[in-house]
Amino acid sequence: MKIKLLSVVAIICLGCAAIAWLLPGKEAADPARIDEHKPVAAAASAAATSEGPSFSCDSARTSAEKMICADAGLAAADREMARLYALAKTSAFGFGPSNQLEQQRYLVRDVNACAQASDAEDCIKSRYDDRNLGLAIAVAPHAPQVAWPVIHRLDPQYAPVLEALTLWAAEPVDADWSAPARARSRAHIIALLQPYLANIQRKLRIGLSWDPLSDYKTPVGKIEDIFQSDQHFAKLMQVIGPEMERWTTSQSLPCSAIMRHPDLLLATRALYGSFADVRLFETDCARTLPPTPALTSLYDKVNDSMTDCDGGTIRYSLGANLLAALEATRLGQSYDNTEWASYIPPSVGREDLAAARNELARYYATYLKLSPADAAKRANEGVNTITSKQFRCEFLD
Repeated sequence: MKIKLLSVVAIICLGCAAIAWLLPGKEAADPARIDEHKPVAAAASAAATSEGPSFSCDSARTSAEKMICADAGLAAADREMARLYALAKTSAFGFGPSNQLEQQRYLVRDVNACAQASDAEDCIKSRYDDRNLGLAIAVAPHAPQVAWPVIHRLDPQYAPVLEALTLWAAEPVDADWSAPARARSRAHIIALLQPYLANIQRKLRIGLSWDPLSDYKTPVGKIEDIFQSDQHFAKLMQVIGPEMERWTTSQSLPCSAIMRHPDLLLATRALYGSFADVRLFETDCARTLPPTPALTSLYDKVNDSMTDCDGGTIRYSLGANLLAALEATRLGQSYDNTEWASYIPPSVGREDLAAARNELARYYATYLKLSPADAAKRANEGVNTITSKQFRCEFLD
């Protein structure tokens, strides 16, 4: 899912934690106000005890706000969002801001648009459900008692996958899964993921001509194979994504898990060379890490410039890999040890490259605690990765 930056002039509150009012030439106003003149009941204690939404219905003025105030289910979804958002404002690094505010802006835009639809209430509910699921996944590592009831209610199909991933990420890289101390977690992971593997293998028996789990480096023929390495576990995650019966972009891999186990990012890389690669799991790093607007803008311009590969489906695979490279860059990881030359699309100017490099250098120095020289070097490598020819079909053999 590409992340698009918005030029927002005004955002109207649909949750006390979601509020931002931006005016030209001014900083964002106090997030406990719906606009310059109408205060909002933003206290968390009030939101928790009220049966209404997290904002004051006395101040409701848009069609969407009035619908939320009039519907107990929508009001409850708004309160839930406010609680989750309050827990998600710190980045996955454990300090600094996450990028969740931008996601709140998208929600407000979408909910306001829903108010004009013929199925307005259902539309608003769907937007809240997607947003609350994403927030719950983001906060699950540090607020499980709040997050897991939401995840199980909103996406019972994905919940077992996420629970297995959480158990896996709680252990060290290359953990000895045969150790008695891990027997309980191992058994639980098997119970959670065995049904997905069985379903994939059933489909293979009835017609798939190629077994995506038969990779010669990380084959997964039985569920116990995933305990060999992070790469084996990531291989099963990579195949489960496109096989989900109900697939949504909210079914993301927590960035906090990938920070502990970098090889889990392999689950987001292209596998099929077809449209199926669009359904791979993505990460929530764009939402849970600090904002990187210059890097995101560079990614958008590179992605938008990609050709359709003469109508071939390889375009979807290259897009998936470019997104995986973006996430690796955000995390300060190397995407590929192979050196590729860069290709700078006409839409990308020198100022775009310089802005992304400078932003990344500050980002790495602040959040990865790199020296200025190492941060600048890694920033240059990150920009070179995003502009690499390996994501351009015109340069592939």
